[in-house]
Amino acid sequence: MNRKWLEAKISRKSFLNFARALLAIGLPFHLKLPARGQKKGAFAEENHEIEVTARAPLLENGTEEFGYGLYSYLLFASRSDAGRTGRLRAIRAYLKLFGDASAAKNKRRNINIFYIPILNSAGALPIVAPDAQLDLLASQIEQNFDYARAQTWLNKLNMKEDGVYLISYFSELSEFLDAGAGYTAREIDKSKLLVQNLAYVPEDLIELWILEFRNQATRKDFWDQFTLRNVMKNIRTAVPHITKFVKFYGLLG
Repeated sequence: MNRKWLEAKISRKSFLNFARALLAIGLPFHLKLPARGQKKGAFAEENHEIEVTARAPLLENGTEEFGYGLYSYLLFASRSDAGRTGRLRAIRAYLKLFGDASAAKNKRRNINIFYIPILNSAGALPIVAPDAQLDLLASQIEQNFDYARAQTWLNKLNMKEDGVYLISYFSELSEFLDAGAGYTAREIDKSKLLVQNLAYVPEDLIELWILEFRNQATRKDFWDQFTLRNVMKNIRTAVPHITKFVKFYGLLG
C-alpha cells in the first residue's frame, strides 16, 4: 500500500478519536471466536487454505453458491443518514480491494467468497471497478442495498447496534437466516462465526480495516488472530509516524 496515501488519509485527529473510543468502550466490534479447545472454522474442520477473497452480489431472494472455503458478508444495520459516509467507504473498499469471483482462478474451497446483498434492480456488479468510478458505483450500490434482508439477518444474530458489519462463517448463512430457511439461527455454530461491527472505526480508516480483513483471511489461524491488537500492529507498521499515538493510548502494550 502507498505510504503517502495512508498518511494523507489517516489524520491525527481521527486516530486519536478512535483511540479514545476504544478506551471508553473496549473492542469496537462484536468478535465471536471459538472457545479454547474447540474446532475452528473451515481451516480446522476440512483443512482448507484460503488463498484469496473474491466478491459477489447476493441478489434479492437469491442464495449463495455452494462449495466455498469461507463465506463472508458485508451488511448494514440501517440506512441512517449519520452512517451513510461509513457505508459508502465500506462499499468503495469492497469494490476496490476485491476482485469479482467470476474472475478467480482458485478452487472454490480455497476462496473466501465475500457477498453483499443487493436488490435485483441494482444490476450486475462490475468485474473491475475503475478508480474514477468508485464513488459513483458505491452510491448506486448503497441505494440498491438489500436493507430488509440485512436487518433480518442481523436481528436473528442478535446484533442490535447500528453499523457496518463484516461477518464470516464456514457455510452459507442464508440457510439459517432467510425466511423459510431449512435451519434456524439457533443452529449456527457460534464457535465458527466471526462478527465485526465497524461502528467505532473512523470513516477514513474503514478501507484500511477491510484491507486488513482481506490480508488476515488468508491466514490459517484467521479465527484466532483477527483481533484489534493485530490490526493496530499492522497500521503501526504501515504508518510509523503514528506509533507514538498508539503507544500513548495503550493499544499495543
